[in-house]
Amino acid sequence: MYKIAVFSLIQSFSRKEFHLFHKWLHSPFHNAREDVQKLYVCIRQILEDYPQNYWDKTVIWAMIYPNEVYNDAVFRQLTYLLRKQVEAFIVHQEQEIEQNEHYLLRALRKRGLDKLFEKHYKKMQKRKPMLQNDTYWRQQYEQELESLFLHQQQQTRTTELHLDQLLDSLDVQYFAAKLKYACSMLTYQRVYKTNYQTALIQEILVYLDGHQYLEIPAVGLYYHCYFFLQGGENTQAHFSTFSELLSKSEQLFSAREVKNFYLLAINYVIRHLNSGSRWHLEKAFELYQKGILGGFFIEDGILSPWTFLNTVKSGLRLGEHTWIEQFIRDYVDFLPSKFHKALSQEAWARLYYAQKRYNRAIALLRQVDLKDSLQHLTAKMILAKIYYELADLDRLENVLSSAKQYMNRKDVQPHYKRNYKNIIHLTQALIKINPYDRTAKKQLEEEINNTQPLTERAWLLEQIHNL
Repeated sequence: MYKIAVFSLIQSFSRKEFHLFHKWLHSPFHNAREDVQKLYVCIRQILEDYPQNYWDKTVIWAMIYPNEVYNDAVFRQLTYLLRKQVEAFIVHQEQEIEQNEHYLLRALRKRGLDKLFEKHYKKMQKRKPMLQNDTYWRQQYEQELESLFLHQQQQTRTTELHLDQLLDSLDVQYFAAKLKYACSMLTYQRVYKTNYQTALIQEILVYLDGHQYLEIPAVGLYYHCYFFLQGGENTQAHFSTFSELLSKSEQLFSAREVKNFYLLAINYVIRHLNSGSRWHLEKAFELYQKGILGGFFIEDGILSPWTFLNTVKSGLRLGEHTWIEQFIRDYVDFLPSKFHKALSQEAWARLYYAQKRYNRAIALLRQVDLKDSLQHLTAKMILAKIYYELADLDRLENVLSSAKQYMNRKDVQPHYKRNYKNIIHLTQALIKINPYDRTAKKQLEEEINNTQPLTERAWLLEQIHNL
């Protein structure tokens, strides 16, 4: 068996790209070899009939050269030629997407077509851009740079130079890109518990404080984002300014970058949900609503399972039962097929629990797949809350004991195991506490507030207050 390197590239094609590459490969301008075309046809046929990573290279050879003995050197050369064609094609596709017009200015300048250069340059300056992200500002800088090169090439002082525009474009592009990746750095630091050393960030933040560049969305959004991700004073103020600016300028960024803005903001508010902050909960739900209804969280017809479930959980915590019920109906079919059944059951069970339709919730939770440890334990915790609220202490004890035994038998990720063990321990403490013992209640409340991780903190505190 032989792994063909070009397979991975071709397998990544969309339906449209299959069609375009077929035209590319049959153009004499790009390729004059019929055997390279045949190899591509063979790979496409194999992809359709046998979607796997490895095939017998002698079989492929026979499909291309039916009357010739297999020659490994020739076959390797053939796959190399096809790979180079695929690579050239995908580079061309990326350039088409970016539409970087400074290449045209460069070509006109190098060919000495000064009048055409000036015509296109002025046209580009007047054109209202669709997007104004860091890539746009880099392109602006590159266009101004080509204008400078033309001036130097002409060796004349009669042409007006826009050096101020060149430097402004360079500054804006640099600040936007620097802050963009600095925000990503802060997110990764929290996830992977590591520290990055980044030069000039603090100097840039000080320089930009009160600067007119903050009115440019590509700079202002990441500036305020950096502050609320970093934490400290005025995080909510920076978050509010960020939210207002994003709502006014979404159309200036690609859908992918708008999605990234939403995810950065969600990362910030989620960190504060376990503290019981209603403000952060409302902001989380608002972000999920806007991101989903705006289509930013749906890619190729797929909605992330985590986004779907977090939307349900945050909405239910706010009492948005009607909205969440309609959301589940409208968006459950956007889930990946392998998650559809399990997450549909969990979403409806959570809704029924929130509506106190306990029998319906219990019926769904008992259908959860035992093989998925997280779904199984999640179902156990919802059942525990139901039995507690029904004052069915025997069933409650059975559920908690069963969850403990399950975690002892199964390989559950440490973070999740600590969380569920904390929930079980505190729920058992809640059962045993004397509701008239104020000191004991105060001590348990403090323990609940100080325990980490604890996803059911809000529910446990609510039960303490209800005693």
